[in-house]
Parts: sequence; structure tokens; C-alpha cells
Amino acid sequence: MQWYTDWTEEFEKLGAFYRHDGIDLSKPFVRTRSGISDFYFNADIVEEDPRVLSKAVGHLLGLPAFLRAMAHTPGALERTPRAQPPQTTMSPAPQAYVEDGQCFHVRVIAPAYGGILFSYEIGRHLGCKIAYTAKRADGTVGLRDGFVHRLDPEVPILLVDDTITSGNTVRDTRDDVLRHVPHARFVPCVLALCNRSGSDELDGMQIASLISPRCRVWQDGRNPFTGGAERVSPVVKPKEHWRELVG
Repeated sequence: MQWYTDWTEEFEKLGAFYRHDGIDLSKPFVRTRSGISDFYFNADIVEEDPRVLSKAVGHLLGLPAFLRAMAHTPGALERTPRAQPPQTTMSPAPQAYVEDGQCFHVRVIAPAYGGILFSYEIGRHLGCKIAYTAKRADGTVGLRDGFVHRLDPEVPILLVDDTITSGNTVRDTRDDVLRHVPHARFVPCVLALCNRSGSDELDGMQIASLISPRCRVWQDGRNPFTGGAERVSPVVKPKEHWRELVG
């Protein structure tokens, strides 16, 4: 299966893309954390529908890059008994990659807030625990206290984020894990729905994503569509102006 083609079309049908054609300069470009860009992937459109997100994650976990990384991480593919949850009247959620009562020997960790729903769905498929970062009282971002004290240095960590642009949020998450667990082991692969970084690696870790769109990023006054001349197009924050962007 051609993952890139299939999921590009799937996400376009959902209306999760905005791409400037580079011709009509009256149309807005979008401002991202890395600068101004001609492309934006709105992961919220994918994550708001559990059925779509489940399907996407199921395909993502079948990518060769992810499977190779898991195979090269000692113990990660070991299926271990799942702790029995308290008895409730709810039916157990279906698992895509694990048998009943089993889980993979990894912990999924994501940066807040974009990666939380994504990490949960990956954890559900793999039958493993998750963790995520949050803003602290001092304004910094790091793992929630409730997760910090439950990290097991013997359990490999799988870093995930719904969209990778510069990769800084993933780096910050990794560094915070290492501050608390200096000898933590990481699966040498980062999972994402969309990789718009322009690279297939992040600090030596393979990036496995469903789509890797080509996009341009620049700073004010360096618009590649106008030969570096003064910017003449409006620039907007994409999520705040999503209806305007997609019509």
C-alpha cells in the first residue's frame, strides 16, 4: 500500500489541509511555530472523529519504519499480561494489535496538547500505558507529576506527536523524561500523523508518519513566492481562521 498517497487523499477529503497555491497573493499564508508557511495540517479534524483516528493509527502502526524500530528495541515487542482494571459495567475497548489481557512492553509519551488524543489511541492499539506533558505553574512544560513517579526505567518509551514541524516539542518531551529518568530507553522512532519537517529523522530517531507533505517555511520579508520581496499576502493563525481558509 502507498501510505503517502492513500492518506494524503484521505485527509484532503476530510478537509484537514490548507495549501496556498503560490499564485493568488491575496489569499492568506499561515503562521506556524517555525514561521510563515504555505501549508497547514489541522490534526484536530482527524482527531475529532474516533473512527478516523483509530483507522489512521492502525495503518501507522503497520509502517515498516515503526516495526523495524520496535524490533531493534530490546523487550519492546514482548507481550506482557495486562493488569486487570477495576470491575465496571463498561465493555472493554477493542484492541487492534494485542490479544485480550496482553500489552506491548512500551510507554507512549506525547507533548501537550496536540499529542494527547493521538497518544491515547496509540496506547489503546498497543495495549500499553501513556503519559503526556502539561504546562506547570511556573509556565514551563513538562510531564505531569502523576506520570513522573510511575515511569519505569525498564520500559522503553515511544515518543509521538500528531504533527512534527521543527521537532522541538518532541525534543523537549524527551529531555524532560531524561531529567526524571536519566537512563530511560527510547524506541528509535517517532510516530506522527503528519511530518512537515522536511527530514525523515529527528536526532537519530526515524520519523514514521502517514504523510510527509512538501511545504515552505520562511520569516517575514522572505516570501519565496515574491522572490524575497516584501510580503504582500495576509498571514493568519490557521486554527483561528480555519473556516476562512478552507472556504
